Amino acid sequence: MGEGCSDPGYNYNCNKQRPEHCGALAIDGPKLDSLIQDLVWATALRASEQKRVPETAEPWTGEAALKDVEEEIAELQELWQAKKVRASSYVTALDDLNARKNELLADRAYHSVPAGTRSITEELLTNGWENPSIERQRIIVRKVLRAVIVHPAKSRGGRFDPARAEPVFLAA
Repeated sequence: MGEGCSDPGYNYNCNKQRPEHCGALAIDGPKLDSLIQDLVWATALRASEQKRVPETAEPWTGEAALKDVEEEIAELQELWQAKKVRASSYVTALDDLNARKNELLADRAYHSVPAGTRSITEELLTNGWENPSIERQRIIVRKVLRAVIVHPAKSRGGRFDPARAEPVFLAA
């Protein structure tokens, strides 16, 4: 994340260009990068675990119920077209059947989505943070953080204080 710096001793700086800007604020780049990487990685793992579907997930058992509801809808529509059902009965019954069908479709979708597509990719979880390219790391960081605000140090020349770095998370 050090934006192309190969020097291990780089800093992130805020240079004062106008009187209302921050001034000569700086923070140790490698230490801040490490702090943010750890935060992003922990957040990604936590989100992945919360969204993970067990590998031994039961197969979806609602296929017969879905087929029955679709047949009932087709029968009801045939009755409507043949003018054998009143409009109020047709609308009420169709609404109920469509609501049930939508519930079943949502349940089927939940059971059919592979675990890796609901979470961080399995490749990333298996290989860890250091293996993806810098571009992939940046994509992951951008999915977790909007920015990192660095607050001024309480004194000059002090050691690295992680409390100065305030992560601004993207809305979930």
